[in-house]
Amino acid sequence: FDFVQLELFDDMGCSDMASAFIEPLALPEIELPESWVVCDNDEDLLMPPTLPEIGIWMGPGVTSAAGTFNPGLLGVGMHEVTFTATGALGCSNVDSMAIEITELEVISGGPDRVVCAGSSDLVLSDYLPIDGGWWSGAGVIDSLLPAIAIDDLAVGIHEVIFHAGVESCAQTDTVHIEVLPLPMATTIGE
Repeated sequence: FDFVQLELFDDMGCSDMASAFIEPLALPEIELPESWVVCDNDEDLLMPPTLPEIGIWMGPGVTSAAGTFNPGLLGVGMHEVTFTATGALGCSNVDSMAIEITELEVISGGPDRVVCAGSSDLVLSDYLPIDGGWWSGAGVIDSLLPAIAIDDLAVGIHEVIFHAGVESCAQTDTVHIEVLPLPMATTIGE
């Protein structure tokens, strides 16, 4: 407790005095990361966890005060946002967090392919990045290998998806594989 004494004067020279014991209230403590690194992607991301969990986010790129951020609104570079928390007795505290927005990695599943029905397994090439991606879709033999089982595919166009990156840096690229029917062989007379 602190003792405070206050004396007031009006324009006529009259005065009054009062005193009180005042208990300073503690500001709510805030815990949040010093910085956050995300990719320049046009999508709303959830802000990292904070303590307390409830507060108000403000700043460039913040799309919801409850905690969403869109790096695509700002572009590559360093940016700063603030988080405000209010305690049970009405006291507020503010802290800031730096956000580094980095370039998205170049991704490519490679060129579309045309194969004949019954062909041996197709090994895809010319995809980027060479390390760290995974595959999904029709005929994929193993998600970590760019190999497609053509025997498992019917005649027609099929999609194979190459995935790379994680969280805000996650991207996909689709490769179309067209399986052509085999020609019909006929014999002429015997």
